[in-house]
This record gives sequence, structure tokens and C-alpha cells, in this order.
Amino acid sequence: LFRSIADVFDALTSERPYKRSFSFEKSTAILIEETGNHFDPDIIKIFLEIARPLYEKISGNEDDEYLNSLLDELLKKYFG
Repeated sequence: LFRSIADVFDALTSERPYKRSFSFEKSTAILIEETGNHFDPDIIKIFLEIARPLYEKISGNEDDEYLNSLLDELLKKYFG
């Protein structure tokens, strides 16, 4: 579930051939709007607690190995 939220957030904050990237604020607002419908409220709450510093840390980093290891580390930390 956390990865699906991260995937949606990435899609919102990334430029695509068919759309411009959304700001951090607009992207998190969209996630909040969909809480309870598409996203679990407890997981969104955790995501929002760590999103800003994590976004600033990884924004623009395209090293998939580093990003995957960081995500795995956070999943273990917050979800055992």
C-alpha cells in the first residue's frame, strides 16, 4: 500500500510527456482528497509525516538502486 502511494506521488510530482509536474503542495492535496477512497488514512498519515524531508532528499535523484534501498529502509522502519 505504501508503494502505491509513493507511485502516485511520484507520478504527480514528475513531468510526463502528457502533463507538467505538480508541486509538492498540490500533489499532497490530491492524496489527501483521495484518503478514504483510494488510500488508507493511517498510511497517508505516515506518508505525510515523512514526505517533505524525503522529497527534498530524493528529488532529482535518478539512482534506482539508492532509491529502492531507501524505500525498503523506510518500509522496515515504519511497518516492521
